[in-house]
Amino acid sequence: MTSRTRWAQNRFRALCSVAVVATVSLAQPAIAQDGPSLIRDTEIEEILHRDADPIFEAAGLDSRTVRILLVGDKSLNAFATQGLQMGLNTGLILQSETPNQLKGVIAHETGHLAGG
Repeated sequence: MTSRTRWAQNRFRALCSVAVVATVSLAQPAIAQDGPSLIRDTEIEEILHRDADPIFEAAGLDSRTVRILLVGDKSLNAFATQGLQMGLNTGLILQSETPNQLKGVIAHETGHLAGG
């Protein structure tokens, strides 16, 4: 295994670990809420953008204008919506077996964003 591959897998494991903590903390919210909530974590958002920005650029999008939303939901799902926003569920991150699987979903959703 190359050092680059090892580094990518370690970064992916760290991302998964943070997603686990976020999902578990949502399991018993202090205040009752309707449905999933958005998770704001600068470190996770930076990791996701680091992987997604080349995909956005390849699709002709300005990566600075695309907003990645981390959704606290255990289901395997992602979405693209108006205003160049992409939502990734914590369940998607947890159930992805490799960084490339997650990047594939990001690329798919990027296609929706680029297509309007």
